Amino acid sequence: MKIDIDVDRSCRHRFINYLILNTSFSDTIGLLNGKSAAILYLYLNRSKFEADWIDHIAYTHLEEMLLQTSVFTPLTFGNGLSGMGVMLEFLASSGYLQENVSDLLEEVEPKLLGLVYGGTLKQAGIAEGLSGLGLYFLHRIRSSSPSSPLMMLKYKEAVIACVEQIWILYQGGHIPVTNTSFFTGLPGILCFLCNVTAENIYEPETASLLIRFANILMDKLVGSGNLLPDATGYLVLSEIAGLPGDLINSETFLLHLDTWFNKFEAANFETVDIAAPLQMLFAKKLAVRYKRAASVTQSDKLFQQLYSNLGKRSMKEIFPFDRSVNAVRTGLENGVPSLALPLHSIESGDYSWLSIFGINN
Repeated sequence: MKIDIDVDRSCRHRFINYLILNTSFSDTIGLLNGKSAAILYLYLNRSKFEADWIDHIAYTHLEEMLLQTSVFTPLTFGNGLSGMGVMLEFLASSGYLQENVSDLLEEVEPKLLGLVYGGTLKQAGIAEGLSGLGLYFLHRIRSSSPSSPLMMLKYKEAVIACVEQIWILYQGGHIPVTNTSFFTGLPGILCFLCNVTAENIYEPETASLLIRFANILMDKLVGSGNLLPDATGYLVLSEIAGLPGDLINSETFLLHLDTWFNKFEAANFETVDIAAPLQMLFAKKLAVRYKRAASVTQSDKLFQQLYSNLGKRSMKEIFPFDRSVNAVRTGLENGVPSLALPLHSIESGDYSWLSIFGINN
């Protein structure tokens, strides 16, 4: 389901032009802080422009990124190689990329496997931790160009190792379970564990940890009252509720979700935070998934407000040059795609890119 946006008000051309001008200057390659999210956005919009032209631009940035990788390139999802690898897998499975992903990642994977067993990751989240690395190996298991049986076995062993290390971090009190951010907190960890359970890997241990974390998150959401941020947690819990076996109490979950929907529909959002489009997108996806017409309407109003605000500001004002990275940020966390990708979904009704994080379309 998509929202009807006046073509003249669409920011798509502004995003495309700004990314073309600035992506080459980014020194990082990850999805959250780097070129991967920019390249993803360019490919997703190829049908809106002359395909050959946008393909050339996107592929040029892709080649540039692959040449940029070295022994010094970070390995994490947010800043480095595992995020790039997941993006390549998505492009290949969606038909945007014809190259064999296994060939492209052949030199990368020994480093990522070494990171799993090196014991150097002390975080569990998607951005810089075990869940992001685990998502990479899950995507390789599901790859449209599968590797050898031996490598597939190694991927599964790596996923199991990620789950085990998350459990160890939790037992040691090193997971901030009160953090409800998708990229650094409990929702992202749950998204990874939910997909591991869906693949029936390392059971029943994975499901046991999943249930424990899901109950912690549900308790946190019940006492929260932060409507848009809470949409992230409820969307992830809805993913878990969709798994077989009733891993979370469906009746209790639906009762809490109904309360959230009622509050969301009754809320008066006087201002819209330009940094919250992903949370807004999650709220819209929840509303569509559970057929809450009033919540869909409320979500559409929020995005209309956002479009109105964007029309009054330049891209340079919204995403200025950042001296800390010596570039305009091009990642999904605080960069141009953090706004561009959610708006792409709202304009087109295409949520497929969320599968990168294990969220069902």
